[in-house]
Amino acid sequence: MTLDELESAINEWLSQGATDIFLSEDQRTRVRINGEVVPVNDSTMSRQDLIRLWEACEIDPASANEIDSRYQMKNGGYIRANLYRAMGNLSAAIRPIKAIIPPLDSLGLPTDLIRHWIHRRSGLILVTGTTGSGKSTTLASALEELNESRQSHIITLEDPIEYLFQNKKSFFSQRELNSDTAKFSTALRASLRQNPDVIMIGEIRDEETAQIAVRAAMTGHLVITTVHANNPIGSLKRLLNLNVDATLLSDCLLGVFSQRLVRLYCEKCGSQSVMSAAHTSKAQATLKGCDHCFNTGFQSRKPVMSHILIDTSNKRLLEGAISDLDFQDSMTDEAQTLHQQNRIPLSEVIKLESL
Repeated sequence: MTLDELESAINEWLSQGATDIFLSEDQRTRVRINGEVVPVNDSTMSRQDLIRLWEACEIDPASANEIDSRYQMKNGGYIRANLYRAMGNLSAAIRPIKAIIPPLDSLGLPTDLIRHWIHRRSGLILVTGTTGSGKSTTLASALEELNESRQSHIITLEDPIEYLFQNKKSFFSQRELNSDTAKFSTALRASLRQNPDVIMIGEIRDEETAQIAVRAAMTGHLVITTVHANNPIGSLKRLLNLNVDATLLSDCLLGVFSQRLVRLYCEKCGSQSVMSAAHTSKAQATLKGCDHCFNTGFQSRKPVMSHILIDTSNKRLLEGAISDLDFQDSMTDEAQTLHQQNRIPLSEVIKLESL
């Protein structure tokens, strides 16, 4: 397979909805579709195919063991390739760096609430959820909304960059961990001297970053960031465990929302999935699927969300009885409605209830 043929195959898989592509020499190619890793028919990479990819990424396959690389394809698109060895075999995990950012209205989230938060001039917004819950897309859509409506300087601190912004009304400074800065806390501290209006932090991972983020939100900046937690209460506990002062947090926090992705039936074969036993099974069951959905039975995913709005009463609770915060747990209700509309199986609802 030539490099041009490999690029063409990558573009085809991405156009079919793949979010990740897994290549390894003498193994069938696999792609992640709607959260599931599925094989691609009649596609096996040879060692020479992988060598071409590594060399195109300017990585020597004779000396490197694992490394992140960014590669621009001939159609102008970018991919991120983590190149590595598995039992001595050359391998790659590929993900697109997206230039098309979905409009906020297209995500199926409560846009009025999100807009109410992001159009504030200062404060802290927390987005929480596990890996693969759609947080990056929600953040990108929110920032693009500001890009189209507000003249401001937006600094993003990311690991890695997943969406590429084009300056419109706003001016973006996109910074990536390792290539542009050593760590989030260093970049965040420096950003306060770069005259930002909005700061997006890919993830709060340590005490120093958490405390600088709160200070930035207290001093006239809008700070949007993510925390890994199962629900909004968990994200607040996580910040307090990082020694963030509860009083300061209550003064600057605008709100917290948690999201998950539920899988929607394929538009081509969904009717047969609804008629199957899997539709009402509490345990996840295999669907027959079709070629259109890589035989998974699912075609796309939709975010569902719960949130905490920090009003006067919640500010008081945040400084004391945090578990008593008014928590709008609409996530499961949204999923139950989707099940009743025959758009998702019952197991997708049960998955949320177990969190």
